[in-house]
Amino acid sequence: MKRLPDGIHCSAWIPGNCSKEEVLAALAGQYQDLGLDMLTYISKRWMNHENDPWGDAKMKGGYVALYGADLKANFGNPYKAVLDALIAANILQVWKLRDITGQEELSNSGSYKTKKHDGDYGISKAYRVRLDLLGEGTNEWKQEQFLDMKAIFNIWQREDSKRKKELVQEARRRVLEMSDAVCRQYDLVHAKSILDGLYKAHKYAEGDVVVNGKKLVTVLDGVVYIDNVTVGRKWVQLNGIVEMPWQGNSCDQFGERFHGPFTNMNSVLRPAIRIAGESCVNIDIRNSQFALLACLMTANVLPILTEKAQDNPTQVANAIATLQAAYVAHEDVRLFCQYALAGQLYAWVAGELGISEAEAKQSLFRCLFSGSKEGLTLKKKLLPLLPNLVAVCGELNDGEQMTIIWKTKKAASGRLYSQQVCENKENMLPFLMQRLEARILIDRVAVEAVADPNVGEFVTIHDSFICRPKDRARIKQLFYGTLEMLGLPKLVTKDEGL
Repeated sequence: MKRLPDGIHCSAWIPGNCSKEEVLAALAGQYQDLGLDMLTYISKRWMNHENDPWGDAKMKGGYVALYGADLKANFGNPYKAVLDALIAANILQVWKLRDITGQEELSNSGSYKTKKHDGDYGISKAYRVRLDLLGEGTNEWKQEQFLDMKAIFNIWQREDSKRKKELVQEARRRVLEMSDAVCRQYDLVHAKSILDGLYKAHKYAEGDVVVNGKKLVTVLDGVVYIDNVTVGRKWVQLNGIVEMPWQGNSCDQFGERFHGPFTNMNSVLRPAIRIAGESCVNIDIRNSQFALLACLMTANVLPILTEKAQDNPTQVANAIATLQAAYVAHEDVRLFCQYALAGQLYAWVAGELGISEAEAKQSLFRCLFSGSKEGLTLKKKLLPLLPNLVAVCGELNDGEQMTIIWKTKKAASGRLYSQQVCENKENMLPFLMQRLEARILIDRVAVEAVADPNVGEFVTIHDSFICRPKDRARIKQLFYGTLEMLGLPKLVTKDEGL
């Protein structure tokens, strides 16, 4: 495939007995560059058929298997319209994977459908160019120039998107490597002294021990359990997370979050984290999830949340429009955004309701990330202050498919009881906020930090970076530079030594 020096296609591969004009006519003036580029993509897959595990089966009929998720990643949401146009013009023929046996007729049925939130690798379809268009050898392709500047620009955009995707994947892989390396440097002696001190201070008894609002350990039969690792009653061992390679998740499917060895570690144990033998600092966003919710309501985040091929632009746009309409219409929603963006949300809610900041945080999480029929008792506290916010968040988290059923459960006493359960919730707010968080902090800030030779090893825990003190200023500079570039509010951060 010929390319311009900067990586832009300047010619397309099309079937030998087919002209460029026939292809363009089939596309009726729409997505013409995509149509030519898609035929080039199929020709490349055809020529590499020997690397295809299904190659022997498909070569009998001239088919190559294409996954909808791959097509969407390469050509974006219009790929379905382009495929349908080429199929309607009888340039392409499609055979479902299950039809390779020849037991069913050729099917021109609709294109691959994605899941609600994401693209997925389900059953592929096999496509081929109509054989008589390929010449007698059924493998004749020719190159034709297409120097239309709009087409070239569109192709450049797609190539640029692919390069950015590769950079993000490499950065996530590198952060995973750094997390494993930092995990191996964890100061066990310091961690043991922390837990021994807590043991003496709290006089552990049977049951859960809560520190800083989070369950730190569970004591059962005189054995202390922490982070799913069994440890001695007083002399704690954390070798489980230090000596074994950590199989983390660099990108979960729901919120695209990064999960490393420190993700679920209680904050009281983080002071034992070491990087290059140094104690670390923690940089994070104040009331981060709610600050991101305020961004959804007050800033133009749609381009960020629809920048990837697997995104559902209509669903995301509808959710954001609902949130922004609530911001315009209701004073309580505007007050929420004001205090969330200022990093003062927990203090404001606590002061208004006469509760502690820890209770305010817990109430906000339970109320705003649940469905409309969940957490009703807890919502009674928050409703007088944020009635419209609670309502719109519950509505979005429910979604259109949510159903309520009753399930029979068994209490510890053995008594059976019925409980109302919500099924098929969309959980739209956690979905949007986690993706916005990941696309800011991992896909942009971490990418820049990994590429910067002056930034040493670091680890991320959702909305926070843990790094050496000398890297603090640079990481904060990258963070605020990213917010400015994206046109987002200047979120309030806090950084402190561990």
